[in-house]
Amino acid sequence: MKNGVYNKVEQKMVDDTINIINPMVEANTTVNVPFASRDAIKNFTEWADPWNPLFADEDYAKETAYGCRIAPPHFLESVNSLVIWPPHPEEGFLDHDYAGDYFEYDRPIKVGDEFTVKRKINTLEDITEQVGDGLRHFAFGNNLCSVFDKEGKRVGYSETLVGLTLRDAPNVPNLEGSIYEDHYYTQEEWDYINGIIHGEQIRGKETRYWEDVQLGEKLTPVTLGPTTIWDMVAFCAARHEVPYNPSRCFREIPEGVNVGERTNNTYMPLCWHFDREMSALLGDVRPFNFGGSGANQMLRIVTNWCGDEGQVRVNNWRHVTRTYHGDCTIGSGQVIRKYKRGDEYCVDIFTNLMNVCRGHLSEVAVITVALPTRGDGADLDAMCGEITMKSFENGDKVRVAKLPDYYLPTGYPLEHAEGTVQFKFQWQAASFHPFGGYVGVKVSKNDTPLTMGDVVILPTELLEKM
Repeated sequence: MKNGVYNKVEQKMVDDTINIINPMVEANTTVNVPFASRDAIKNFTEWADPWNPLFADEDYAKETAYGCRIAPPHFLESVNSLVIWPPHPEEGFLDHDYAGDYFEYDRPIKVGDEFTVKRKINTLEDITEQVGDGLRHFAFGNNLCSVFDKEGKRVGYSETLVGLTLRDAPNVPNLEGSIYEDHYYTQEEWDYINGIIHGEQIRGKETRYWEDVQLGEKLTPVTLGPTTIWDMVAFCAARHEVPYNPSRCFREIPEGVNVGERTNNTYMPLCWHFDREMSALLGDVRPFNFGGSGANQMLRIVTNWCGDEGQVRVNNWRHVTRTYHGDCTIGSGQVIRKYKRGDEYCVDIFTNLMNVCRGHLSEVAVITVALPTRGDGADLDAMCGEITMKSFENGDKVRVAKLPDYYLPTGYPLEHAEGTVQFKFQWQAASFHPFGGYVGVKVSKNDTPLTMGDVVILPTELLEKM
């Protein structure tokens, strides 16, 4: 951890994290899903990807090289999910900004797998100086967790990435006249969204060879939305991050619930994904999607594309901003790198989810896939290469000079917008596994008031320097 000069409240949070929380994490061997039963994989697949027969059709999966049903890659999060936060300070408010996750997948999870886990201590990096807004910021890496099978071989590894901010009090949302009002979908927009849905291409048994992949190649888009509360209930049930006990059970846990000011009712923290009073209590205007649901959508872009023999190896993703219930995200991807990784030939794919109701990105990722080669003696090393992605500096004046590949037929909300590059989000200053292709822009000029004054995340390929 970088050195800092801390007041009493800050120093206690740092000390408690090191002396109390870290030993708890390192000693914790909790496995959320200790056994990959047929029902566990089936239940997760019913939410995550009921369309790909590799995951959803047991008879189909038996005829593949795996010989049985395998789980969608994001199932690993169900196995080892664990978040233990630093304690809230005696004064002020500790704000948590979920930044995303870093996953490594050594092999697919199959029916019958049994798991154990081993965790390392959390990391805590002071990034106050890099953010530079007068508040105290930390980059918090937690659940640094390796998952092993019953033979002791590693199945995968993950890190949960979080930004922490010490504030005097929670942000109070302006519930009147919010820019995030419900989007009304015209029939033309529904036709467009349904066209994306019916245009999905699942490669399946048709092998995609590494030699045939082209740098800059675009992947077929996918969509999950428009989402409703049901999508998030289904995701929560599939991931099984918390026990499905009645609310009264959580009232018996210290700091297990929050109390609504309007009703004096109690809510467990996850309720901010479902309930307006709870979301307002923690500083947001309305309930919003789980970030992990977006991570799974980006993985689906890649598993659709790579076919049954492609192996997802790394998913380095960022939850850049919240997607409110009712909004629609369209996910797309592009091959940005071809290279050899150990004994495997891999491609890196830059993926993102565009909130087509608002015009900004909600999630971004770089996903690494290992692909089979033909083994015909071709000079594979000569086929390696990468695309240099456009980048900008903090404070650059930029304009939207290009339209995204996918936006609603009623128009792109940020067409011709102008603004200033601003690294608003803590994880942009942190030493988390970094990658580019996106940037924050504080909008100063736009044809609609939708995002005036907001910092939104945009693909760098859409922008030019003014």
